Amino acid sequence: MRRGIALVAIVGAMALVAAACSNNSSSSSSGGGSATALSYDPSAQGEGELNLVAWPLYAEPDVKKPFENATGCQVNVKEANTSDEMVNLMSQGGGTQYDGVSASGDASLRLIAAGSIAPVNVDSFDDFGNVMTSLQAPAHNTVDGVHYGVPYVWGPNILMYNSDVVSPAPKSWDITFEPQINGQANH
Repeated sequence: MRRGIALVAIVGAMALVAAACSNNSSSSSSGGGSATALSYDPSAQGEGELNLVAWPLYAEPDVKKPFENATGCQVNVKEANTSDEMVNLMSQGGGTQYDGVSASGDASLRLIAAGSIAPVNVDSFDDFGNVMTSLQAPAHNTVDGVHYGVPYVWGPNILMYNSDVVSPAPKSWDITFEPQINGQANH
């Protein structure tokens, strides 16, 4: 269940404001490379538009509209249904068509490895210290101590199964790798 997986907003919401809605975003060199860390600047004047790739239902009007009203920044969302689709969309136009993505860990790491995304300065988020410790620097968005995203949501990842086909009841996700079960998910 994608909504329940700990997802990452690569270039988190406030950093996205700085990147896409701002002409005055702060940046600072991040360790060891030419990449810059995007920082949130609440006084920045924006270009007025933010283009995102997101899972279906992640940028619904009840989330998007208050942000647009508060910032004056129009949010355009392209929904993607798979991690591969997200990586492909983020790579289109030389990586210039979209400002950010709410991607799962596997897509995040591919985007980081390809140099398709910029680091995020987590110190620019006033409440970052209040984020659950295990989500402050997870391996799927923090590489060599450099943050490339911030958490968006976290929750259970529910394993569903057909009790007519699978018995006894699974006790872990390991069952999905068993040859006799693999492919039975849709039956």
